[in-house]
Amino acid sequence: MGVVVMQTPHYWYVLAVAAVVLVSLMSGMYLVLLWKRQPHRLFSDLPLVFGVTFVAQAINSAVRLLPILGLLPMFLFLFKIRAMIILGSLLPVVAMLLHIWLPSIKRHHGRIVIGIALYWVAVVALAPDEPTVLSLCVPLLLVADVPLIATFVVTWRTHRLKEVRSDLMILSLLIGSIGQVAATNVMVNSLSTMVGTVLAALALINPWHEDSRVSTRVESAGEIATSSLVCWECAHDG
Repeated sequence: MGVVVMQTPHYWYVLAVAAVVLVSLMSGMYLVLLWKRQPHRLFSDLPLVFGVTFVAQAINSAVRLLPILGLLPMFLFLFKIRAMIILGSLLPVVAMLLHIWLPSIKRHHGRIVIGIALYWVAVVALAPDEPTVLSLCVPLLLVADVPLIATFVVTWRTHRLKEVRSDLMILSLLIGSIGQVAATNVMVNSLSTMVGTVLAALALINPWHEDSRVSTRVESAGEIATSSLVCWECAHDG
């Protein structure tokens, strides 16, 4: 997931951000098309969730590129537009995580997602400057990364989702977290976002799998929870 970043005009910054736009857009569109080719589709399927996330990430990076190229002045309103685009990449991931980990409160999922959206919108609308938005929104992205990483650690340890390279997803999310922490450094953020996106796309497409048709259906919370318990018991028995 991308974050808003303060700008510093530089030739290499332009290349880095442009690369993020290209890689994110191509990866996102491919994953969405991959999802559309599946015979049975759910909105919680991984290709769709990450496809939407990557497309939003590409749009955010494209908007970030405008002031760097001198096409628009850098002003707070543009920064806030980018923050709202990022919200579009966060909400599908949150909805998927709720589906996986908290099915017992399914009737509250919509309220939780709406609550997060309202918090984000309020912060972006009322914040007087960029550091305030970063300090109040970036932690939310990092918090969302924790159960996301945990999900793929479980599927990696238990081999529950063989169609996806869970190890590459874990690496992608860790690299992406570095970019979020280094949100004010354009080069570090752009490079980590680009590498993380490529790794995530490869993990979901998984060209190493015998069946190239990815059926990345998110498992039920019961299966994930059972897998988590198995991992915990194995670790303690060892």
